[in-house]
Amino acid sequence: MWLRCFARPVGASARRGHALLETALLLGVMTPLAVVGARYGWSLYQVQGLHSAVEEAARYGASASLREGEDAWRERVRNVAVCGKAEGCRGARVPGLAGRHVRVELERAGASAAVRVSVTGFAVSYPGGVSRFEGRPSAQFPRTGSAAPGGMTAE
Repeated sequence: MWLRCFARPVGASARRGHALLETALLLGVMTPLAVVGARYGWSLYQVQGLHSAVEEAARYGASASLREGEDAWRERVRNVAVCGKAEGCRGARVPGLAGRHVRVELERAGASAAVRVSVTGFAVSYPGGVSRFEGRPSAQFPRTGSAAPGGMTAE
């Protein structure tokens, strides 16, 4: 009779003890996996945001007016890439992205012109490393805006 106190517990209390142990083991494995997955997803979100920002800015620059001058035009294109608005804003679409990271080029070839927008000097960290962007992502669209460079007019 006195040996019963040393015997293995049977019933609900034993199952609760095993469930607690299994939960602790499972959380120890699944929590780091969930954190890594979330960080990787965040980095993919940032890279996709860069691609979208560059494409939208190049599309805007292809049709925006150059009447105020090329420097003002470049600033508006940078603003579209950084915050989505030509007139500028306080926050960036992609955390950490600033105007200094956006390169805007107006490429002239004879009677035509093209707008090229790219990201340079920007880094995105992900689990296992850092991805640095130098000239990529980039987008290029033919220039169609009014008061196009060189005195030509768009149709």
